Amino acid sequence: MKPSLLILMTALGTSALPGAVITSPSGHGEGAHGETIAKSADNSYYSKWYSKFSRGLSWQLELPGPRFLQSYSFVYANDEPSRDPKSWIVEASEDGKKFVKVSEVVNYPSQLRYATRFFPINDPGNYRFYRIRFLENHGSSGFQIAEIAFSDDEVRERQGKATVPTVSSPSGHMGKKNENITKTLDRNKRTKWFTPYSKGLSWQLELPESRICTLYRLTSANDYPGRDPESWIVEGSRNGKDFVKIAEESNVKFETRLLEKEFRIAAPGSYRFYRLTFRKAVNGKDGFQIAEIEFK
Repeated sequence: MKPSLLILMTALGTSALPGAVITSPSGHGEGAHGETIAKSADNSYYSKWYSKFSRGLSWQLELPGPRFLQSYSFVYANDEPSRDPKSWIVEASEDGKKFVKVSEVVNYPSQLRYATRFFPINDPGNYRFYRIRFLENHGSSGFQIAEIAFSDDEVRERQGKATVPTVSSPSGHMGKKNENITKTLDRNKRTKWFTPYSKGLSWQLELPESRICTLYRLTSANDYPGRDPESWIVEGSRNGKDFVKIAEESNVKFETRLLEKEFRIAAPGSYRFYRLTFRKAVNGKDGFQIAEIEFK
């Protein structure tokens, strides 16, 4: 496989690394099903690097010259949390031959699909080569990651946390590429999240810090009223694990297309996670859709 040329970008702000090359010294770069290592740096959450897993599977960044990089980030892939990385070592080198360990993560939990997580390089320096060796995943015979990026930004105080609002579907209803769940946050009511419907379909917002929200807004999508949500519950959580119900709606009707409706939160509190679980769509056989969801 030919090495991939790339410009790496992170959600911390653009950190351009022109002329950089990524390879897999462990020989896993070809991936499987066309999901090569190049997919880990194509700036798309919806593609991924997928490969058979073996201890020591590696991802390597070669720069044109030495750079003082202080952090890196992962975007988690679309499915199968058992393929997520669990333990890994970050190494750096001046010549691509002699590497030193600059960071290590052990027993890191699996994350929500498409979540972005940032990690510090604990012992940064001026290096031309940066390598990640994955020692464990969460039990699968395969390994996957959507994006890997390095940056010269420092993120020590934000390790493992989202630094921008992140949306996901704990029920696995992420939607397809052009009508995926992120469309609910794009502030464009003419795009939408569309997915097959099943009871318990959920939408979850993770904020960088806890916040008291007293209301939320839903905007109906462009077509097919039968796909509109009709009944749901709203929950809040401080840790993403323990949720409490803070609001509930039943028999809601969106009278027109692209209509924004506002709802009050009955029991507001300071939460970092907000989750909507849709109990009923008008006609679930046609699927489910919503244009925008906003918490205030």
